[in-house]
Amino acid sequence: FPTIRVLETTDFHGAILPATRDRRTGRAVGGSAVLAAHIARLRGENPEGTVLIDGGDWYQGTMISNLSFGRPVIEQMNALGYAAAAVGNHEFDWTADTLIRRIREFRGAALGANVRVIRTGRRPDWAKSDTIVTRRGARIGVLGLCYPETPTVTLARHVAHLRFEDDSATAVPLVERLRKKDRVDAVIGLGHVPGRSDSGRGVGGDLGRLVRGVKGVDAWFGGHSHNVVLGENGGIPGMIAGAHAEWIAVCDLVLDPIGDRVIERRSRID
Repeated sequence: FPTIRVLETTDFHGAILPATRDRRTGRAVGGSAVLAAHIARLRGENPEGTVLIDGGDWYQGTMISNLSFGRPVIEQMNALGYAAAAVGNHEFDWTADTLIRRIREFRGAALGANVRVIRTGRRPDWAKSDTIVTRRGARIGVLGLCYPETPTVTLARHVAHLRFEDDSATAVPLVERLRKKDRVDAVIGLGHVPGRSDSGRGVGGDLGRLVRGVKGVDAWFGGHSHNVVLGENGGIPGMIAGAHAEWIAVCDLVLDPIGDRVIERRSRID
C-alpha cells in the first residue's frame, strides 16, 4: 500500500523575493528560498513518492521576473522538479509566442486539455492534456485544465486564435481514458480554476463543481482565486494553495495497486 504525496503551489506570479513576514515570528513568508526549503522538507518525508505540481500563473507580477519574460521562474520550477503545471491566464500576457518559448524550457508537462486552436479545432502542440508519472511503482495520471474564462482575464488579442472549452466536459473523457486505457493507479485533477471553502469542509465555486461532477478523480487542485481552499466533496479533496508561495497544498494518497484504487486520502495546507 504505497503512499503517494502530491504537493501543489499556485499563482506564484514571479514572487522570487519574499514580500511579507509572519506577524508572530517575523520569518519571511513566500519567496523562492522559503519555498524551496518547504518543498525539500515535505518531499523528504516521502522522497520516492512525491509529485510536485503547480496550478498556473507562474511568472507575471514582479520586475525580477517580468524583465526576463518569466525565465527565472521556469528555471526555478526546473530546479525544484515540477512534474506538471496548468497553464494560467497570465501565461498569455506576453503573447502565446512567449509562452511557447517558456514551455520549451520547462522540463515538466504544461497542461491545458481544454484549449483549442480555432482554425484547426485541435489542441495546440505546446499544451498537453495530461501526463503520467511513476512513483513508488504506481502510475499517477495528472490531467490539467486552463481557466475557461481566460479571454476575459488576459489581453484578449493574445488569445484571439484560441478557444477555451468547458473544463468539466473536457475532463470526463480524459479520466476514462487514463483509467481504462492507460491503467493508472490514481488520477490527479489540476486546473487554473477558482474555488472557495464552504461550510462543513465542503468545496464551492468552479473547483467544487469539478470535485462533485467529474467522477474517477482522486484529488483536485485549483488556482486563480488566490485563496486557501481545503475541503472535500464526497470524500474527494479539493485544494488551492493560496498564492505567491506562501502556502503548499499537501495530499497523501494511500494506494491499493492490486485493486487500482485509492483507499485513504489525507490533505492539509502547509
